Amino acid sequence: RMRIDHNGRVGISTASPAVHLHVIGEAGDPASSSTAQNGIARFEGTGLNSVLDIGQHASPYAMWIQAADKSNLAQFYNISLQPVGGNVGIGDSNPDEAKLSIGSVAASDIGLKIDHDQVDTNAVFIDAENTTAIVFDIQADALQTQSIARFYSASTHTGSRNLVKITNDHSSATGAKNLFLDQNANQTALQIDSESTDQSVLYLDAGVTTSGIGLNVITGSLSTGSAAVFSSGSTDL
Repeated sequence: RMRIDHNGRVGISTASPAVHLHVIGEAGDPASSSTAQNGIARFEGTGLNSVLDIGQHASPYAMWIQAADKSNLAQFYNISLQPVGGNVGIGDSNPDEAKLSIGSVAASDIGLKIDHDQVDTNAVFIDAENTTAIVFDIQADALQTQSIARFYSASTHTGSRNLVKITNDHSSATGAKNLFLDQNANQTALQIDSESTDQSVLYLDAGVTTSGIGLNVITGSLSTGSAAVFSSGSTDL
């Protein structure tokens, strides 16, 4: 049943529309098969099977949007936001600094979570053509404890793998550094805490170096202490 009130507001399945278009429907998860959808509203183009359905989950009642084929809801389609320009804000009413701006994150929430179950594809892929700007920039000026970034794996697989791999795969990029640590505070610049009993803690392979330096330690301002300390507390004879 549809109603248009004296203010020109349209209500579908409600006699008291609160906004210009007020639609009430049954809550339920989006269908993933057959043709019967559980949504509240549907939009479709003339002569096309692709539709955009809007609905509401059961408890805890989050709203959902799903693009699919109306003749087979197991066939999904993509959704394009701002296809010709503009930004998107989540919790940000003025997302003018980024294509996707996430703000107003609650103290108990995570700003961005990616739950990736596909074993043979990247969870995150960044393809940047930057020439002078930073591709991946993390700023944590208010950090007091914990870490800026954490790479963690609890896998028991024994195959060879890297938790972090940095590759400079161009022989002409002679000015590039794979890893640069700039430590301005009076703290340790690099700390390696290894519990390995039969593997190298730090392994350097400079087999192709012909005229360079395999390991170069420069301490031009050293007045006390040592440039390098190699110590073992092992009691094994």
